[in-house]
Amino acid sequence: MSKPSPPRLNPGIKLPWLILPALTLVATVIAVIWAMRPIDSPRTSAPKAPTPHSDGSPSWSSDSKQILFYSDDPGTSQIFRANADGSNRTQLTHDHADNGYPNFSPDGHHITFDSDRDGNFEIYTMNPDGSNIARLTQNPARDVSPSWSPDGRTIAFMSDRAAQGQFDIWLINADGNNPRQLTHTTSAWFPRFSPDGKTLAFHVGRDVHTLDLQSQKLTRLTTDPDNGMYPDFSPDGKRITFMSWRDGHSEVYLMNADGSQQTRLTHTKNGDAIDPRFSPDGSQIVYIHLPNALNTPGPKIISFVALQ
Repeated sequence: MSKPSPPRLNPGIKLPWLILPALTLVATVIAVIWAMRPIDSPRTSAPKAPTPHSDGSPSWSSDSKQILFYSDDPGTSQIFRANADGSNRTQLTHDHADNGYPNFSPDGHHITFDSDRDGNFEIYTMNPDGSNIARLTQNPARDVSPSWSPDGRTIAFMSDRAAQGQFDIWLINADGNNPRQLTHTTSAWFPRFSPDGKTLAFHVGRDVHTLDLQSQKLTRLTTDPDNGMYPDFSPDGKRITFMSWRDGHSEVYLMNADGSQQTRLTHTKNGDAIDPRFSPDGSQIVYIHLPNALNTPGPKIISFVALQ
């Protein structure tokens, strides 16, 4: 059983640019204060850049010092951890399954991720060193892309358990109990909590939406073709970063939490920029640079844009 794919992309939650040719890293510098660098290659004076990895779905530790991500370099998608400067790249899962979308718990004591190790995609937790893997969801449908609430008591995820192939947002307790369906849109993807835990951001179809968890009010923030996907709240909850291909190819954007002042952050010379995530200290956004563009075989490079 395969993972879901976002609208517009090919089937399979692990995107199809996984084949790793020997390419030279492309770095882009824009006029605003920002910097992009591969997580696995700190700046050195060496004349030859290392071969880029095929990494995806980056997320931060609560102190902004470490990055979690999956990498397809081992042949299957495995979970890795590295320092934010690219050092100490450490593989956490070692199996023949596909593993993805890792996130640290707010206290840093656990990592959630999804995996098909038991025959279909479910939500799992493990210790930060990769030990003590435990399965949280038990359903024949696909449960993927877990995200912690700020208090660490609840995990949001997307699932097609209500109707195969139609994904909505679900919640479970951190111990795996009390699963409940939150949306009924049939196309809700990649939930992220606001810092106060009162709101979820996700994309429905091709547009960013927010859901007030108390009132259940769903608010659309972008409008296709000025689309938006993969939203994430800033640490103060005032802004949302997201990806959009409104200018011809995927770039990282920023907007106020009410959808106003939508601003492009990256100006990628080659390829696409996807899957942005705020650092907990608010100083930068991590994202994935695809030098060969979406739906094209090639590396996936963890990169950063610094914020003013």
